[in-house]
Amino acid sequence: MKSLLENESIRLRACEPGDAVLVYRAENDTDEWETSVCNEPVSLYSVQRFIDECTGDFFMDCRLKMVIERKADGMPIGFVDLFGYDHLTAKAEIGMLVLKPFRGMGYARQAAALAVDYAFSRLKLNQIYAYFTTDNVKAIGLFETLGFVRAGTLRQWFFSHTSGYKDALVMQLVGGR
Repeated sequence: MKSLLENESIRLRACEPGDAVLVYRAENDTDEWETSVCNEPVSLYSVQRFIDECTGDFFMDCRLKMVIERKADGMPIGFVDLFGYDHLTAKAEIGMLVLKPFRGMGYARQAAALAVDYAFSRLKLNQIYAYFTTDNVKAIGLFETLGFVRAGTLRQWFFSHTSGYKDALVMQLVGGR
């Protein structure tokens, strides 16, 4: 039987208390802040509280953080988040991070495809959207392969400590693939 949250090489699973240190390290990697909404360091205590306080009910929490796990050895290789759920419009934002040693291996596309399929088929979302800096061609290309379309540009939406303000591209997928 095929599982909704896995394929031949990866699975998506809920965050466990033991994932707190991994999330803490990823959230505090300042190299990643330019492509995320992080602006300040987060404490391990805050991460542990976040994981502990998640009910496991997407509709109650309005978010779901999943670990991308390599099936061959159970190695956590990143995260996929569905967050900002809006009850009225049945939409949520998607974000993801593949840890540096595992980039360029196709895991991001696989994880995003699993998360999108899950969001539409199981959570019955009407729309998923994402923001990227307009120069993040890898992320834009990845989401275009999943059927996302360019919905608009937000001027000076992100701030880069090396290059100043950057525009954001909003991409969305309405009604599934």
